[in-house]
Amino acid sequence: MTIREAALETLDADPAIHQAFAKTSNGDRSILRLLLDSENGVANTNTGSPNYALFARFVQHGWMTEERSAINDQVPNLPEAFVELTLTENGRRAIPVILPILFAEKRT
Repeated sequence: MTIREAALETLDADPAIHQAFAKTSNGDRSILRLLLDSENGVANTNTGSPNYALFARFVQHGWMTEERSAINDQVPNLPEAFVELTLTENGRRAIPVILPILFAEKRT
């Protein structure tokens, strides 16, 4: 199975990806595109954000990894924990396959 086929199969099988993407804002979605364009593919977000809900699905499918962010140690009394999410090689190839589909759904 190709990465494209696997990505499309995953998207079809996981309605939570569609639901999480639908709740993201234009700014949230722009972060995802910046991640794909960046060399290191690393982002920090809090665990209550719409981005996190989407990225957590990507972690579930091996498209991103998640670690505790250093921000938690640098900023005291945060209302929600921050995590550092990093694109995997599979994520760099799979996410661009599903993004056009998710964007098309968002417009309808």
